[in-house]
Amino acid sequence: MGNAEQALRHDQLGQAIDSQAQALSALRDGLQSLAEALSENQEEQSPGQGEQDGNRQAQSKNPLGRGQNGDGVDPEVEATFLM
Repeated sequence: MGNAEQALRHDQLGQAIDSQAQALSALRDGLQSLAEALSENQEEQSPGQGEQDGNRQAQSKNPLGRGQNGDGVDPEVEATFLM
């Protein structure tokens, strides 16, 4: 775009249009590359179904490993005491 600006300052309208078209093409190519990189990055970071279930279970516990249902009792531990 800087070349287009300089061309306009020197009344070179044809050169300005060409420079602007090149700048826009480079911008379009850069955005396409960025979109592809973001898509690849997202695919690498999306967990599989098993991982999602594990994450959900981990998030349902507080830092000490107890359930977060408000009573401080881990349902898994409570079940072993009842047996």
